[in-house]
Amino acid sequence: MPIRINLLAEQIAAEEMRRKDPIKRALIIGAALTVLMLIWIGLAQLKVNSARAEMSDLEYQISKLEDRYKAVRLNEAAMAEANRRIVSLERYSTNRIFWGTLLDAVQNVAVPRIRLTEIRGDYKYVVTEPGLIFSTNVPVAYVPQPAGWKFWASPVPSPSLESLILKEFKTLTNARQFRTNFYAFTNKITPTLTNEIDKTITAKVDFTTLPSAIEQISLELRGRDYATPYGSAVDEFANRINASEYFKQKLKGRGSAFAVERPPQPQRDLSESSDSSLFVPFTIQIKFGERILTNE
Repeated sequence: MPIRINLLAEQIAAEEMRRKDPIKRALIIGAALTVLMLIWIGLAQLKVNSARAEMSDLEYQISKLEDRYKAVRLNEAAMAEANRRIVSLERYSTNRIFWGTLLDAVQNVAVPRIRLTEIRGDYKYVVTEPGLIFSTNVPVAYVPQPAGWKFWASPVPSPSLESLILKEFKTLTNARQFRTNFYAFTNKITPTLTNEIDKTITAKVDFTTLPSAIEQISLELRGRDYATPYGSAVDEFANRINASEYFKQKLKGRGSAFAVERPPQPQRDLSESSDSSLFVPFTIQIKFGERILTNE
């Protein structure tokens, strides 16, 4: 039997090993992955650029909307201020004094033998600026929330600091500063201290008056009393004024006053020569109750 000898076996084996070399395969796979990675990066960069362009467009639109929003807010604030002024003007127009009504009320309380020689009215406003009425520190108790690590504990409902302070206002406003004050006021609450041991919060409360105008109206009636006995009719005239519903309403409130001035002896009317020409001159000064007008 013949024996076959392959003299190229070693070369063939070496070539086979070179074909099956793992490093070469790894290099080929790595190059393919690198190409794929570059393609993915390129696509991602395109998406990023597109997103940036879209975001820039949205930011531009938002900036335009913000400008419009600011303009709308300014218009709303201006409208609210205008509405407050309109309400104040309507309140003023419906509650202001009408001199025709006043003169009619004076006519309705007329007394025989009383001659009015002068009716003088003074109508003015005194503007007051905001001012601090009272300032104090108010401690209030609060309920602490469970610690963060107590995940099983549910949150404890706790009222706001403002609501806790408001509960104390009834006690505060019974103080003398408020009983004697007739101005409208506002309050400002500022937390200053938290005591975690006693579970209390201390807040500073400032009570400040609002800008306002005080309406002051005074009336002066000058006349002559020709009644007998001398000076008796002016007393009836003053009583009728005080009993009038119109003057009752006007003489209510802070600053109201009513005074009668007359000399003890009668005087003679030089335009007449009879005894009936004797009269007692008088002056009745009336101050209506002050009104506080604010824009609130």
